[in-house]
Amino acid sequence: TNIPFLLNVLSQPEFLDASVDTYFIDEHPNLFDFKSSLNRAQKLLNYLSEVQVNGPTTPLATDLRPARVTPPNLPIRPGEAPPPGLRVILVKEGPEAFARNGRQSPGCMITDTTFRYVCELAVHSGMNVFRVFDCLNYVPNLVVGMEAVGRAGGVVEAAISYTGDVSDKSRTQYDLIYYLDLANELVKAQTHVLAIKDMADLLKPEAAKILIGALRDKFPDIPIHVHTHDTSSAGVASMLGCARAGADVVDAAVDSMSGMTSQPSMGAIVACLQGTPHETGLNLNEISKYSAYWESARTLYGPFECTVTIKSGNADVYKHEIPGGQYTNLQFQVTPSSNIVGDLAQFMVQNNLTRETLVDRADDLSCPKSVVEYMQGNVGQPPYGFPEPLRTKVLRGKPKVDGRPGAEMPPLDFDLDFNKIKNELEEKHGRVEIEKGKKLAIQLLAEGKLNDKGEREVFFNLNGQMRSMLVQDNEASKKIVTHPKALPGVRGSTGAPMPGEILELKVEEEKR
Repeated sequence: TNIPFLLNVLSQPEFLDASVDTYFIDEHPNLFDFKSSLNRAQKLLNYLSEVQVNGPTTPLATDLRPARVTPPNLPIRPGEAPPPGLRVILVKEGPEAFARNGRQSPGCMITDTTFRYVCELAVHSGMNVFRVFDCLNYVPNLVVGMEAVGRAGGVVEAAISYTGDVSDKSRTQYDLIYYLDLANELVKAQTHVLAIKDMADLLKPEAAKILIGALRDKFPDIPIHVHTHDTSSAGVASMLGCARAGADVVDAAVDSMSGMTSQPSMGAIVACLQGTPHETGLNLNEISKYSAYWESARTLYGPFECTVTIKSGNADVYKHEIPGGQYTNLQFQVTPSSNIVGDLAQFMVQNNLTRETLVDRADDLSCPKSVVEYMQGNVGQPPYGFPEPLRTKVLRGKPKVDGRPGAEMPPLDFDLDFNKIKNELEEKHGRVEIEKGKKLAIQLLAEGKLNDKGEREVFFNLNGQMRSMLVQDNEASKKIVTHPKALPGVRGSTGAPMPGEILELKVEEEKR
């Protein structure tokens, strides 16, 4: 092909100026200096075809592959009208009537947290109940969210982040009085529902009885909702204790998605409450169908299985008190508090620091940004104050925030922030030029059937032209018999001089 030659011609200024003559080629021998093609488009297609057929090569925590299964149909079809329930009361009579009816309903209600969705726009889009929480239980932060939900017409569910152990009299911080006082402030702030958010599964059955019982006695008309994880494997027992102590709603996950850092088993809670005053009214047979769907769907996400690193529940959580979300996602911190804790933990491990050496050397250490901002008060004020002298040593004179961090901040310019984030996303995830002025537009069209050699043909549209690549299907190739080649240097591996089949072998062992 003469494409390299033409590219060299087009790069010459004389040609572009139309000032060439018949001696142009003779006077420019460099026109025949061809650069070898980098073949980048072909390499990209090779890679994309390999990923399409054999899966990604990115190392994950597990070598499990997504299962090639089709989950059974859910018991409820998309588009079906939901059965009548509390939402009808919410729409017709408002949040107060919703909360009042929830409190007066017999039995214990179950909230399915198998999948949870991410205030005014949310209300108009169909969100009804908003759980508002703050990792430090800092009331000024909570009130901001509560007021926003109330103005939008949503149900305000103020949540108390639970830590400590109210059943242990030797622990004076985060005791029963602390939680009752905090709940009283949230009720005064006009929450519709009072929630206990036990992110680390620290709420033991006896503690549940004490805490929920005390809250029910003090606030007889407020619905109580309890959220927990099952890190210790005591979650079912704790939720049963909550129900018996007066909780109106407890969180659970469908059986096939429950346990460990997820929520306790829905089926187990429902079964254990049957025949009691707290019966849920849920049908175990329907739960079983629902569970079967998610049991099958879960295998589609095999590479992300937490069970590769977490095999079972573990009561060590009562010692380290790591929240369930952070326990599972130590590589991906998703909330401010888990980001602070994770950054500090990794910083201490990398620098071989203990609690004592961290405090001693904090003057000279460059602590993570998230830790510095926490010590400044940019997240809020912790209930028992900041640790000293660590805070002073970490800040080294940096400014502090004494109240709600957002109170003194200027209003956000959402248009400016949106454009900033948009540019950052385009920079990271947008189209990439492989060189100045050269882009590749690749579209996957189809994947062909397996041929007799164990290959699949993958079809692409590359810059408007059809291209196809043959890729060996590694999994299917295991079942295909191929003709092995002789291996030099391996005794007994002998190549045949011509193709064919051996019909009879007349040479016996040790005879020539």
